[in-house]
Amino acid sequence: MGRKLLSFLGTNRYVASYYYLNGQGIGPVTFIQEALVRMLCKDWHENDRICIFCTKDAEERNWQDKAESQRANFENGLYSRLLALNLKPKIEKISIPEGRSEEEILNIFQIVFETLEENDHIIFDITHSFRSLPMLNLVVLNYAKFLKNIRLEGIYYGAFEVLGNPREVEKNIPLEKRNAPIFDLTPYAKLLEWSWAVSDFVRYGHTKHLKELVEEKINPILAQTAGADKTAKALKKLVKALDNLSNNILCNRGKKILEQQSFEELIEDLETAELLPPFRPLLKKIKEKTAGFKQDKIKNGFVAAKWCLDHGLIPQGITILEETIISFFCEKYGLNMQKKDDRELISQVIQVRANNLPKNEWKGILKRRQEIAEKIFQTLPEEVCKFFKNLAQVRNDINHGGFNKDARGYQKFNQHLKDFLQEAHRLIWAD
Repeated sequence: MGRKLLSFLGTNRYVASYYYLNGQGIGPVTFIQEALVRMLCKDWHENDRICIFCTKDAEERNWQDKAESQRANFENGLYSRLLALNLKPKIEKISIPEGRSEEEILNIFQIVFETLEENDHIIFDITHSFRSLPMLNLVVLNYAKFLKNIRLEGIYYGAFEVLGNPREVEKNIPLEKRNAPIFDLTPYAKLLEWSWAVSDFVRYGHTKHLKELVEEKINPILAQTAGADKTAKALKKLVKALDNLSNNILCNRGKKILEQQSFEELIEDLETAELLPPFRPLLKKIKEKTAGFKQDKIKNGFVAAKWCLDHGLIPQGITILEETIISFFCEKYGLNMQKKDDRELISQVIQVRANNLPKNEWKGILKRRQEIAEKIFQTLPEEVCKFFKNLAQVRNDINHGGFNKDARGYQKFNQHLKDFLQEAHRLIWAD
């Protein structure tokens, strides 16, 4: 693991100027790489590297000195200039083809990828990337994030062209007035990461990627500002709430699901914060995904069961649906849904109603609490009880891991949950 600055060297005869990044000015320099190295790599160590990708033409024109190459544009090429900075990182030239065919583009992809090592922290300069290379480099970086767990620390672009045509600039603008900005494009790369993380949440209900981004991107901001950055604070709070919801559903924490608060206020806090405009549609996706969770205990359970169907969490969905129905009837008959005895009473009454068990055969809790049991028995619709019986049988099959004699094939459970949700909506849960 180490830090690497990756940059592509072009073939043009560059014009000296000053470069500015975040209020810091460096210059005069002829190569953007000089400015970036002086700004970003001055405290780097021996195990860090400055990697300059060069075609043969770029090497002869801008990497080498005139003493080495008759085609050199300058007395001192980029390599000599970087060496003169006396920095600790190793300076490395990496040869690449021109990229004039698909085969050469694939070769560049492989060369850049092989330059990256496990857990590297990467700064990318895309100022002189040739034609399709900026897009190719973005693909390489994301490919390496997965395979080599690299971390992208920054993407920069030296915008000399804002000054005008290089020859006209050299001719008409005094050196001390040539002030070119360096654009920090890192937020847009981070936006891409956030979009993938939000996609994971919306499509699969997963929050792992969101949590990782909070740890990697948000926690350092909060540490630097002593928790005063309102946007970072609001984003961390939202992700924590989403993670709690996701894991409560994953682990069948029914009480927590029923207590789930609306996400509207958390999202509104971010909608009024200082965000990149492209980030706002991502918030809209989260808002749409969590819109069903309100301050309505019982409805939250049904919404969570539907969430499970949408995300392939079939065992959780069937369990949550059954327990939510029990909670619904506990509330309806004035019982305590958090009391085991009351939940058992509801379940038993539904079962005996579905099986038409005579009262003289009632046992256990039905016998002990016969008065309330009879009241519930008389008012429970038979259709609801038979539906609940079927649901309980399917849950029992799942909980026994398929070892029952009449165990169902896995293919049936998705349709079972879908049908059960439709029945629950028709018989019990109506908007």
